[in-house]
Amino acid sequence: LSILTSTYPDLSVRGFIGKTLEYALFFVLAADAVQAPGVAARGVRLLLLSAALVCGDAIAQERIGRELVYGRTTWLTYRRMTGPYENPTDLATYLIVVIPALFLYAMTRPRVRRWGLFGLVTLLLACLGRAESMGAWLGLGFGCLVLWPERGAVRRVGSGLLIALIISGASLALRTTA
Repeated sequence: LSILTSTYPDLSVRGFIGKTLEYALFFVLAADAVQAPGVAARGVRLLLLSAALVCGDAIAQERIGRELVYGRTTWLTYRRMTGPYENPTDLATYLIVVIPALFLYAMTRPRVRRWGLFGLVTLLLACLGRAESMGAWLGLGFGCLVLWPERGAVRRVGSGLLIALIISGASLALRTTA
């Protein structure tokens, strides 16, 4: 849908192919890595750290006018949150991959830790809203629907993210019409 409505369809097709190949390779690497003991736990810690850093950079970008990591002001070009990425769509792509994983991880933690993780996921959803990428919202929504038929914690993740998605999407729609 994005390719069909794109102003630059060649760029969109190249991006689609590149991202598809990147995620296929990422899946193979992740599937191989988790076979080693302790890798999954370290991977989750790194995912939490990277999500916190991306979120902090994106929020700082809007609050102080430049990125913390590179000091760039590329967000001025787009007037949308870009975080440490070159454009808002790249930030949104990162977020729609990280949000479900961290939400699922939060669902498996004890109550005290769970609320801190839910806070991070909420900030990530806010960053996704500020990236203003409709394709990312659609992708996250479809991802939640894919989780729906599953059982147990996975179904709760799909339900929780779907509720958060509806609330966030409604607030984004209200903000753009106001």
